[in-house]
Amino acid sequence: MSSGIQYLFYLPQIAFCIFVLAIAFTTRGLHGRFWLGLLGMSLLAIGIGDLPFWQADPRDFIFLWLKLKGILSVCATFFLAMFITAVWCRSRYTFSVVQLLLSFSGRVSRAPYWLAYALQSFVTLATLNLMVRWASVSFLDRDSEWTVPSWLVASCLFPVLIWSSFAIQAKRWRDCNMSGWLVLLSLIPFAGPLISLIIGTYPGSEGANSYGPAPKRARNET
Repeated sequence: MSSGIQYLFYLPQIAFCIFVLAIAFTTRGLHGRFWLGLLGMSLLAIGIGDLPFWQADPRDFIFLWLKLKGILSVCATFFLAMFITAVWCRSRYTFSVVQLLLSFSGRVSRAPYWLAYALQSFVTLATLNLMVRWASVSFLDRDSEWTVPSWLVASCLFPVLIWSSFAIQAKRWRDCNMSGWLVLLSLIPFAGPLISLIIGTYPGSEGANSYGPAPKRARNET
């Protein structure tokens, strides 16, 4: 197959990425456009990296690209999930997706509580998958200068996940008109995960309570 025909297979993907970026940068009223822009840039980087002219010397290229492509693929999936969640949060609730995941203030009802944990589970599993893939690629190319220690990735990401988990649970306790400090109960061995499960199924207060207004938007605000 000639190189010209090979390039034709990559044109639709690159054109789609440019289309996504155009929407993200030009549609000002679109919720989650920041995440949509990151999604477009991740997909565009994958498309450019897959172009045949980068692979003139496969030995020097393939091991590094396998690692980078794995990161970009996970990031693209995460950005897509964040974009969808951002649109959903802004259409139904008073908080953004960043506030949902990282802020300790306010309240959060059951549906976004479980959605946030689904996002956290995805990030955790994706990170573990990347660590395994990096280990296998590094084993095949032991002389590579681009080996990333798995412990470095975990030490950077897992503190953020722990912070996010505490933030979400604290807001869930407040939605049930109880102190956010009860999130510390999740640290109890064995009983902690069960408590987190129970608080995720417990119905929150209707309307405003001692910890603020209801997190769900009124119908006339949507």
